[in-house]
Amino acid sequence: DIFKYAISIIYLIYFIMFEYEYFNLDWSQYYTFVNGVQEIVDYVENIEDVENIYFPYDIKEPYIYVLFYSKTSPYVFKDTVQKKSSNGTFENIKAFGKYKFYDEVSFEEERKNLYIIRNHGDLDIDEEIWETNEVGNYIVIRSKN
Repeated sequence: DIFKYAISIIYLIYFIMFEYEYFNLDWSQYYTFVNGVQEIVDYVENIEDVENIYFPYDIKEPYIYVLFYSKTSPYVFKDTVQKKSSNGTFENIKAFGKYKFYDEVSFEEERKNLYIIRNHGDLDIDEEIWETNEVGNYIVIRSKN
């Protein structure tokens, strides 16, 4: 009988510890959780005269979220998808449609390109060449030329 109470107390302690962790941590900072992608995709989808949107590969499988929020046609995806070389079970997507996914990006002064980067607050960019717009957790960068 005492064994049942001891087990119950252990479960109660672990449950309280779980509740504390679950409700007090900022899950948006973890690699497996995504925050702000819908907001940034909605924003860039409404910008006119854009040929390429460079999106960071700093969240897990970003193309899935971009496909969903941009409402890209499966036919457009099928016809334009470019895959990274795959060594694992799943193939990673390098690009589809106007979206290009990058690990590291080099900015080109082309007005028709948009660059999306995470907003870490330490952006060092020439404001005479580039215009920036902060959208939630991201910054959209576009050439002024």
